[in-house]
Amino acid sequence: MKKFYSLITLFVLAFGLTASAQTVTFDFEANTWDLPLGSGSGATADAGNITAPIVEDGVTIDFQKGTSNTNPRMWTGPHARMYNGNAVTITPSDESKAVKSITFTTASTNTNPYFGLTTTVGELKEFVWSGNATSVTFTATTQNRFKKIVVELGDKDNGTVTPGVNVPAPTISPFNTTTHKDSVKVTITAAEGTTAYYTIDGTDPTNASTAYTEPFKLTESATVKAIAYDADNNASAIKSVTYTIEKSSTDPEEGTETVTKYLFQKATAVESGKKYLLVAATAKKAATAISGSKNYGYLPTIDVETDGDKISTTDSTAAFTFTAVNNGFTIQQADGKLLYMANNYNSFNLAEAVDSNNVWTVEIGADGAFITNVAKNKFLQYTTYSTFGAYAEAQNGAELPVLYVEAGSEEVEDTTTVDEAIYTNDMTTQGDLLIEQGELPEGLSFVWNFGAQYGAKASSYVGGKNYEVESYLVTPTIDLTNIQKTTLSFDQCINKFFTNVNEEATLWVREFSASTRAKAVSEWTQITISYPEITTGNWSAFETQNVDLSAYDGKQIQIGFKYVGNPAGAGTWEIKNVKVDSQTASAIQSVATKAQTNAIFDLQGRRVEKAVKGIYIIGGKKVIVK
Repeated sequence: MKKFYSLITLFVLAFGLTASAQTVTFDFEANTWDLPLGSGSGATADAGNITAPIVEDGVTIDFQKGTSNTNPRMWTGPHARMYNGNAVTITPSDESKAVKSITFTTASTNTNPYFGLTTTVGELKEFVWSGNATSVTFTATTQNRFKKIVVELGDKDNGTVTPGVNVPAPTISPFNTTTHKDSVKVTITAAEGTTAYYTIDGTDPTNASTAYTEPFKLTESATVKAIAYDADNNASAIKSVTYTIEKSSTDPEEGTETVTKYLFQKATAVESGKKYLLVAATAKKAATAISGSKNYGYLPTIDVETDGDKISTTDSTAAFTFTAVNNGFTIQQADGKLLYMANNYNSFNLAEAVDSNNVWTVEIGADGAFITNVAKNKFLQYTTYSTFGAYAEAQNGAELPVLYVEAGSEEVEDTTTVDEAIYTNDMTTQGDLLIEQGELPEGLSFVWNFGAQYGAKASSYVGGKNYEVESYLVTPTIDLTNIQKTTLSFDQCINKFFTNVNEEATLWVREFSASTRAKAVSEWTQITISYPEITTGNWSAFETQNVDLSAYDGKQIQIGFKYVGNPAGAGTWEIKNVKVDSQTASAIQSVATKAQTNAIFDLQGRRVEKAVKGIYIIGGKKVIVK
């Protein structure tokens, strides 16, 4: 009998322990709360803003805007989306309960998991948090897309909460350019007072893994994972980036690397089924496909060299197939998608099937080809944005494309130099960039926006009103520990509505440590730059700015693009193709420009109105004025 009662007691205890545990699932994919969904940009995106707490089975999830310029949102998919600076707090309503674990399921399946959170309690490893807390707050360090958040509750441990140690996770760079030709140089940056360890075989790193000491080169595709430990052996979350290395083809007999060169010759007519290059002959740029997951945009370009009526390229995505249909042709990218025009946009959309919106007529003239969309009556043009769009009228400074038709291919020895830039960012998405700013004034929802055409664009002009704002767009920490003769380059474009562009669109650098991330703006040091000329209209052309950063050799830095708007004027600043490199930079390189052939600079990179006696850079060339 005693044994029988003992079994009953054990059963009751076990049952009681089981009953005290609770699992609550927030299924954003199911969206049982019927929350409105956001999409695109502007009002349609704002429609999905999450402005009230979500409650499920005694647990509350409270999304907060935090320091971000964008609210957390429910998004088409559906999924919950957090942006850099947003926060989310998870709290059980029963005061006798504590949060024991939280598991995040992301909505992304590609190599970038869109996951970056920090917290000051418990332990966060990859997508799983564990601890014993009556409330847990997470702050987003990048964009997060969640299909589910699963919360496990249990009884508090004698009413106490497990203290947490917040060890900053290391950063891995490059972050948003994960496909590389032949090799990539990887840099891992750990916060001050911590040591980074990493693996390249896909396994989770520990402090028994390889300690990071200097940038390393990958020549094969690999997943780099990094973790940081502080002096007390507390671990950070694990960061991960997967790199794909595309190899040049190799001749098995000679052992020399070869590539396929695609040959084209100038076309005088269009034949159905043939492949063509769309070339801006003056700018020496060729259109290439809209790539990635986006199904719209302006056609990006690549540099080409023409040889009379002939041209060649090793980029297979640059050719477009023209196929005859009723009243014209379809234009098909290398991935099989068709270009078409939608609504009043001057950019392109991509379609799978033929309809009236993706039919084009072609008329070849002496100055180029009029390639006109039948439905919208807009024709292709290469613009000063270094992209191709389609417009109803000729754009200022634009040129018509010249058609080059396929003329075979050949295998040639690869003489391509592998780009081992320390940090690169095309600025078309926020990616690993941070935005540092105060609370935005009412009526202004963001300062920085991102797109394929203009890169990162800053403005505080909305609805006919100029808003007062100060905002930094900041790179992740860039490790120059073993780097010499560091240079920075980026393309920039401005409009005429600044009150003083020299004070309202500026470049800054700060040395980075764990303590300086949150310090005041006075920690920044301004770097003097010049600006493109606005010769006609409201806008300048894009111009390359090159900056000598050798003063920061051997250090860890962040680069900040500071935008200032005020009621008297709020200009627009566009930035793209940011690159930090270690190439030797001569005085000529430090002031080289493109698109502004009449601009005059001295050897310190300062724009001058008139060249007097001395050495100057005019049109990107060294000129001696006697």
